[in-house]
Amino acid sequence: EVGRAASLTESADATILCSFPIGSGNLGNLRLAARARRLFILQPGAADLQRSFFSEEGQSLFDEVCRKARILGYEEILTALSEAASRHS
Repeated sequence: EVGRAASLTESADATILCSFPIGSGNLGNLRLAARARRLFILQPGAADLQRSFFSEEGQSLFDEVCRKARILGYEEILTALSEAASRHS
């Protein structure tokens, strides 16, 4: 349910958007990500599924989400989460 997912996303300490093909069925995931308080976008590695877009709307929503997020690799996200956890301890 989108309403429940939205409240979880809005209240989460961090949200991580992983790489996935973005088509009409996944536009809701981007809209949810846009509601995150702290958003990290995982930069796909060489062995990961690369992002692909099946519509201009998907590309546009992703670009919008990127403007409010930090785009990091695996190690960088782990470091950022660890640092955030240390500040909250």
